[in-house]
Amino acid sequence: MPQKDEAKGLFRVVLKYTALSLLLTLVILAIAAILVSGGILPIGQSVAAVLLAVAAGAFTGGMFAARRAGTHKLPASMMTGFSVFLILLIAGFLFSFPPARHTVLVLLSAVVSALAGGIYARRPHRKQPTKRSFFK
Repeated sequence: MPQKDEAKGLFRVVLKYTALSLLLTLVILAIAAILVSGGILPIGQSVAAVLLAVAAGAFTGGMFAARRAGTHKLPASMMTGFSVFLILLIAGFLFSFPPARHTVLVLLSAVVSALAGGIYARRPHRKQPTKRSFFK
């Protein structure tokens, strides 16, 4: 029975940080849209802006999911990145946008950056050594 509870907890962590990833991705995409419409960012760079937004959102979500996942840090971060990609893909189909030619790049961007966030969060952080003076 503990495995069911653990899987349920992992699913909640993935859902929670997928929502965080999507929120951050949409904020960055909105900023990129404002920059493109203002003429600051060329239209040719919009694909790079989408990849950057997805990568930043997935990295953040994967990092936080790995910190909260317990023993399954890398699978939680990978599932977060993949679910971000799936939700963005479904939203693209629901709003009648043609599927992007760069779907594979978006998938790789989401999953690899979420895994990088999971690896970053999994890495043990060393404590700073305390400074000792001669007179103590």
